[in-house]
Amino acid sequence: MKKIYQFKKKVSKGFTLLETLVAIFILTIAITATLNAAQLGLQSSFYARDQITAYYLAVEALEQVRNIRDTNYVAATTCSWLTGGDTDGCQNIPPECIRSDSNPVTCKIDVITDQTVPGISACSGDQCILKFDDAKGYNHVTGVDSKFIRTVDIEVKPTSPNEAVVVASVTWKSGPFTTRVLKIKQVLFDWNVR
Repeated sequence: MKKIYQFKKKVSKGFTLLETLVAIFILTIAITATLNAAQLGLQSSFYARDQITAYYLAVEALEQVRNIRDTNYVAATTCSWLTGGDTDGCQNIPPECIRSDSNPVTCKIDVITDQTVPGISACSGDQCILKFDDAKGYNHVTGVDSKFIRTVDIEVKPTSPNEAVVVASVTWKSGPFTTRVLKIKQVLFDWNVR
């Protein structure tokens, strides 16, 4: 009897090890790309949130300096347009907070204080850190330290005593190694020179 050899094709019913590894590799790349995109989106949203907060804190400081100028004009004819005076109703920006060539100083400004006059005083380092209080918001008096440092530079040049350059700066840390700074500059005038 003659033996007939038949060659049968083996049919594989599963993945080989190589096919499994390739599928895992492709899946890993797809998941990693998705997670990286989500992480970048979160970082961008945190940065945008902090930048918007910094912008409003800087604008608030500029508005407070402008409010002092306007209040001094409305209060009495004896008030100096920016530094007030001793007359009732005058609001004062302390002379030590007016920058000059001989007086390079940075000041902090509190919009919300327990006094009727906003708190303006010289600061440096940790004194300039804004605190956050749920009831009062950002201020320099009560609450826990926030990530924001707000300073105000007010410069009146001797050649232009009716003009003040006000620069509000807000600095904050964005991550462990990045420090961000937002500055807004405004020129105020004694628009009603007496």
